[in-house]
Amino acid sequence: RWLREEAGMVAIFDATNTTKQRRDLVLDRCRRERIKDVIFIESICDDASVVRANIRETKLHMPDYSGIDPNAAHADFLERIRHYEQQYQPVDDDTLSYVKLFNVGEKIVMNKIDKYIPCRIVFFLMNLHTVARPIWFTRHGESVYNVLGKIGGDSVLSPRGEEYAKRLAHWVRDKLDNRSADATATTATTTTTTT
Repeated sequence: RWLREEAGMVAIFDATNTTKQRRDLVLDRCRRERIKDVIFIESICDDASVVRANIRETKLHMPDYSGIDPNAAHADFLERIRHYEQQYQPVDDDTLSYVKLFNVGEKIVMNKIDKYIPCRIVFFLMNLHTVARPIWFTRHGESVYNVLGKIGGDSVLSPRGEEYAKRLAHWVRDKLDNRSADATATTATTTTTTT
């Protein structure tokens, strides 16, 4: 209804379609509803530490496990996984559009992904994270224009701004504790100098 009557662009049917037969049912229904672009998204995880973290961070908070001992809930969810593994048939029909995510984005395989919205969906999937992680924001260090009371422009850092940049770098290195990280900045002189 949402796609037909409300001009919807994307619908997500979240289900464990672990067999070819189940996926064929989805495709048949979509064809009957005149839905042309169907993308199957398959999440494959064989890293036990990722599975444990995912269960701890997301699954234990599901309504299914409300009021249940966390250890019992964890064991139950692992049993669910074992059940699905027994029937699992990978998405491998190269006539279908699909995305396979391995170990939460460690590796991604795409097939027949084109057009704007499918590509945006893939971009979204590539940037999913299942565990908490820090995101830090900072302004650039003080600029010469800041000292002069000017707004805008592309000024170099003042001596205080350079000191701020050095201290910020030291602080980030301490917080990362030898882990890698990505930094994103605008192309303004003050920002690239600070980062």
